[in-house]
Amino acid sequence: MAEKIIGYLLIIAGIFVIFLSAFNGYQILTKKTQPVKILNLQGVNINLSQTTGIKQPPVELISAKDLNNTLNFFAHLAVLGFFLNVGFKIASLGVNLVRPIIITQK
Repeated sequence: MAEKIIGYLLIIAGIFVIFLSAFNGYQILTKKTQPVKILNLQGVNINLSQTTGIKQPPVELISAKDLNNTLNFFAHLAVLGFFLNVGFKIASLGVNLVRPIIITQK
């Protein structure tokens, strides 16, 4: 009987982790919250004066703000995917504890 109680608690905990991860992902996708700032990179610049020989200021291909926002967004979603997987594993352990084990002998 104790394994069934632990199983149900694991199912509830796993579903709770999945729900929180999905809710946070929804808030990130709808821009109600900002992703965690994991990366802080500089923008991508190219110096045309090296290739053409004419003095020119460096050209910015991707700004640092755009690069950091995009990479932080995808890094945050990858971490959420990890938490979704952890929630699934916890819930599946609970299901295995709740499920009856039937052994038939021949």
